[in-house]
Amino acid sequence: MTSLVCLLAASLAAQPRAQEGVSRASSPPSATRTAAARPSPDHDRLDVLAGTFRFERTTTLPGGTPQRSIGLSENRWILDNRYLECRAVETEDDGSVGDESLVTYGFDLRRRVFFAVLLGSRGSNYQTLEGFYDDPARSFVLIGKDAGDGRIPGPKLRQVVRIDGPDRYVVELFTVAVGRLPQKIVEITYSRQ
Repeated sequence: MTSLVCLLAASLAAQPRAQEGVSRASSPPSATRTAAARPSPDHDRLDVLAGTFRFERTTTLPGGTPQRSIGLSENRWILDNRYLECRAVETEDDGSVGDESLVTYGFDLRRRVFFAVLLGSRGSNYQTLEGFYDDPARSFVLIGKDAGDGRIPGPKLRQVVRIDGPDRYVVELFTVAVGRLPQKIVEITYSRQ
């Protein structure tokens, strides 16, 4: 059984190399690098999010008052243009650095879904979301679940990334509690610098 697993793993590992060899022989090197850099046209949909953006964020937690912040987000392609890394730093009223966050967007070719991994400086937890691109709404719709505190599971989450144009997009994050309507807890408007 172990040898069967090893054989299968070796076969799968060799398969892309064989395909790469064929494509390199039949196309110029620069075309091969470009094709390898973007594994699918779906990755191109994320291009509009790449660049430097100023942002305005409004956070409204249940029962709380809205909190506003501003900052700068550097969004760049990483790992051979397969993932879009968005590093955001909030600026406090006195000019000092506030909260920082890192969101990585991508497209999983095997599962045919867009995804996001969210990390922030307020804690060591993370969130993963996945979903689809809605063409008529020009929006990525990603769904996931907050892990909670380890004892009590957190709510379901929905993130909508709406493309308003080549230089502006809006991210909305909703909590979705059982038996209740989704509640928007975060809205961030990004404007290209």
